[in-house]
Amino acid sequence: MRFWRKPVFLLILLLGTASAATRAQGIIDSTMADQMLDSMRKNAGRDSGRVMRTDTTVSNVLMKMEELTILLNKVSNALKRGFDTATLSDELPYYEDVIKLVRSNLDYDFTQYNLRNLYVTRVVLLQIEKKMENWQASLLRYSKQLIDIENDVVRIARDSSFLQLPQDSTLLNLYLEQILEVSQKWIRTDSIQRITVQKIGVLQNRVARAFISVNDLNEEIEYRIQNYRRFIWQKEEAELLKAHPDQYKTGFLGTIDTTLSRTLKVFRFYYSLSWPGRITLMVVALLFFFWMWINQYRIRKAGNEQMLLPLRYTRRSIVASTLVMYLVVAPLIYFSPPAFYVELLWLLLLAATTYLSWPYWTSGFRKLWYGVILLFLVFGLCNVLVQSSFFERWLVFVVNAFAIGLGLLMYQEWKNNKSLFTRFMGMVIVIFIAANVLSIGFNWFGRFTVAKFFSNASVLGVTLAVALYLLVEIILEGLFLQLEANKGWKITSYMRFDEVKGKFRNYLSFVAKIIWFLALAWSLNVYYVLTEYLAEFLVKPRTLGDIKFTFESVLVFCIVIWLSMFLSRLLTYVFGGGEQTITGQRNKVSSWVLLARLGIISGGFLLAIGAAGIPADKLAIVLGALSVGIGFGLQNVVNNLVSGVILAFEKPMQVGDVIELGTRLGTVKEIGIRSSKISTYDGSDIIVPNGDFISQQLVNWTHSNTYRRIELLVGVAYGTDLAVAGKAIQEALEEHADVMKHPPFSILVHDFADSAVVYRILFWTNNYDKWTVLKSEVLSGIYNAFKKEGVSIPFPQRDLHIQSVNADLSALWKAGEKKPGTDKEG
Repeated sequence: MRFWRKPVFLLILLLGTASAATRAQGIIDSTMADQMLDSMRKNAGRDSGRVMRTDTTVSNVLMKMEELTILLNKVSNALKRGFDTATLSDELPYYEDVIKLVRSNLDYDFTQYNLRNLYVTRVVLLQIEKKMENWQASLLRYSKQLIDIENDVVRIARDSSFLQLPQDSTLLNLYLEQILEVSQKWIRTDSIQRITVQKIGVLQNRVARAFISVNDLNEEIEYRIQNYRRFIWQKEEAELLKAHPDQYKTGFLGTIDTTLSRTLKVFRFYYSLSWPGRITLMVVALLFFFWMWINQYRIRKAGNEQMLLPLRYTRRSIVASTLVMYLVVAPLIYFSPPAFYVELLWLLLLAATTYLSWPYWTSGFRKLWYGVILLFLVFGLCNVLVQSSFFERWLVFVVNAFAIGLGLLMYQEWKNNKSLFTRFMGMVIVIFIAANVLSIGFNWFGRFTVAKFFSNASVLGVTLAVALYLLVEIILEGLFLQLEANKGWKITSYMRFDEVKGKFRNYLSFVAKIIWFLALAWSLNVYYVLTEYLAEFLVKPRTLGDIKFTFESVLVFCIVIWLSMFLSRLLTYVFGGGEQTITGQRNKVSSWVLLARLGIISGGFLLAIGAAGIPADKLAIVLGALSVGIGFGLQNVVNNLVSGVILAFEKPMQVGDVIELGTRLGTVKEIGIRSSKISTYDGSDIIVPNGDFISQQLVNWTHSNTYRRIELLVGVAYGTDLAVAGKAIQEALEEHADVMKHPPFSILVHDFADSAVVYRILFWTNNYDKWTVLKSEVLSGIYNAFKKEGVSIPFPQRDLHIQSVNADLSALWKAGEKKPGTDKEG
């Protein structure tokens, strides 16, 4: 595209040349003007314009000229700044080098380019392909922009107003000067445009070639992934005893050098692509760090440093604890990371784990851990090498034998100190020994790639098991810090760490085992195979009668239901609790917790139906069948569910309330959806259907307050001064702080019994849970007061009348009566 080749621009250039010649001569005569007009008419067309007989339309021509000038300025700016080809030109060679590297790696060694590297390469190529597509779209969009600009310029330049020249010589001279200025600007713009078009053409060509190369490599990668499982178990090298150094392309050091040069290039590219996930994870890690640091600071500021003594790892180093969390999660966040990157992350994880755990290990386990570090370094290095060597095969063989002995010693150490780790650690050590045995076997028979997989998986299993155990403890310690540092918060006052810790540990341990299994599958190079098989199995359409479904929808449904149940139980773990009810601390949020649980379960059920793609008509059938079931045999179940909702809204009882239901007396331990738990004072738990609380008479001792009136019946002997006895009782009551002054206590003469004058004592306490202890203490005080005042407490007396006694017993009694010092009344 060259704007100045249009006829109208020939006219402009002609006008510009004529104006320059006129200024050089300093005169404009009519003959020259006529010649210029004739020349312009010949170039622009005789019917395209006419000379103005008046100069009244000059302003219109000047406005058009101004509009054209402004548009040319915009074109020039768009060409100079609108598209930065320097960035694309600088980045494109880098991507072209990566494509060459990938092609070189694929051609270097087919068997050694394992499945994990193939998936990493596919991720890299997909990113490059996406980048090329974006660049192609940008180049195409800019080309279209140039065409649109050209059309706008041509539209304005073809305006017939430019051919209407003023008749006055002075105005004509000014007009021609403006035409010359515009023509010069036009020439500069055209030069920039031609350079830009040339750059865009070259870049489009290079981007198109790169895009085609990436597509070809993607097809090759897909082919190798599909066929990888076919040859991975095949014999790839000679048996170990028959192997010879001449059979290998390079030595061990040469393989390391080749691996580093190739791996670092791919690593740099992948590292530049993975920054979104890395930044997100770093933000989470920083929040985790500040969360623990602030809570420890609050505890120390409050002068409660002794509360930090139960902590192990977070008290030793918050930074190392945060690193453990970051490094465990990082390989799971990144999509198909290179083996070198993962090994580097796990090496840092090994260092952080060792630092945190070292003071709490036995001396024997510390010595064994040096061997684990050595194994990690050797097996990790061998795992990233792109080609095997004679020295590497024997090195792995010897280290495998060493690992088996180390594993036996570790298992014995674990048996002697099972409190050091969980029971799961014993299974991990057994897998460690078995994996090294298998590695020796595969290496011996020439399947060295598989042998390296098992070797690396063995040591990774041990180190990751220790790190995950550490992570579970760190999270629990963080929860402990949260509860202890924020006891003033109303929500934390309902939580009990001892309860939450045990229940959270089970869930965290379950998640940790899943992470461990995924990491083991990755190190064995079967992670992608398993995920592909699983994905294929889940998405395959299936039919059951007229119903079509996939196991993916069933799994989604089950997972959503499980998550809703887990969140529902989580509220109970945090805000419910058994021990707190026995100590009398009442949970006034239990009704709201029950409503929240009902809402979570109901919402989870609806969300599960939507996520699983269950049609509404099928749901109506299920609900219809459910209603029939309710009508025939589920009345009690539905009654209890509805009663649970009524309990949540009416709140006749709360967790921690002391209630009586029939003959059952106890403390409410939990209010569930279908049933509730009552903890009796003898230690048993009674599970009561919610319908019983609605249908029966419920006595709640602590519904609105914890007041309790205590009644005592105390007898004094006949003949006792009642004023003295009453005063003694009054003093005993006044001395006790837990006896409420308002309402005041009452001391009443209650009854004249057979052997005593009975007092009825009535007093109140505001602590229901300790009323039995208070009753005992008041009785003890009254007894001591009676003893001090000499008030007698009567007890039953009986007269014994003997009608006949054996003669021998009578004589014996009389003889004993005459002995000196013998008590006559004995």
